[in-house]
Amino acid sequence: MPGLLDITKSVAFILGHDREHDIEEGRQLLGTAFIVDVGVDASDMLLVTARHLLTRRQNVRANDDARFARVNLEDGTMHEMALPMREEWCEHPTSDVAVCRVGLPANWDGYAHSHSSLPTADQLNSLIDEDVVKVGAQITFAGLFSPIPGEEKILPVFRFGRVSLLPPNEGVKLRIQQEEISSKAFLVEAFSHGGFSGSPTFLIDANDETILLGLISSHFALPEYAQDDEGEALAWGVKLNTGMAAVIPSTEVRDAITGFLQME
Repeated sequence: MPGLLDITKSVAFILGHDREHDIEEGRQLLGTAFIVDVGVDASDMLLVTARHLLTRRQNVRANDDARFARVNLEDGTMHEMALPMREEWCEHPTSDVAVCRVGLPANWDGYAHSHSSLPTADQLNSLIDEDVVKVGAQITFAGLFSPIPGEEKILPVFRFGRVSLLPPNEGVKLRIQQEEISSKAFLVEAFSHGGFSGSPTFLIDANDETILLGLISSHFALPEYAQDDEGEALAWGVKLNTGMAAVIPSTEVRDAITGFLQME
């Protein structure tokens, strides 16, 4: 089972052009990904992230939607590498998951989660039946905290919380950018925001061992409208982070990995 240091070492940061002004300002940090090993050598490394990080905003030109990843190196620096174009990814049709193959440098200072560490549907159901994965169980995830991304190397930051809702049969309605989907998802009481999208999420069991539960998809926000001096709502307001986030289960990540391997 990976420890907390292993979890941070498995993380990569995703970059790209998110809005039109980014074209001139350069690549912007968009979110988080993690590395999964599906074989026996370096060529079998896959990068897993949230599908919506590949989505080009409407005001970004079509030829500017390339994505890049930053990882840490053994000498204490970081390396930035181009990722495959979108047609070479496998995107889950109903969940916020995407997978591609990644060529990591020989001196990558990282950790890859084994494919087998992702619970299957039967294994996840058993963990739920055995009260290991349950409401109130502690979880953690590590990813991009955008105010402090790291200057010399990437600095994944941990957030901690608890499971608030097991995946309901009807799915969970998620609004991601301009898209609304109904997806299998856990709800967790943990503050997340844009940079944490794609972060690997772990349950911490009673023995302090970690179980790879899935990945962070999005957080839930509620509108809070401004009021005038008489208490009347104005036409503008802000969105308040509810402190609740959606975690796409490991089973959906497994499906995306299987789909990718079948593409090749």
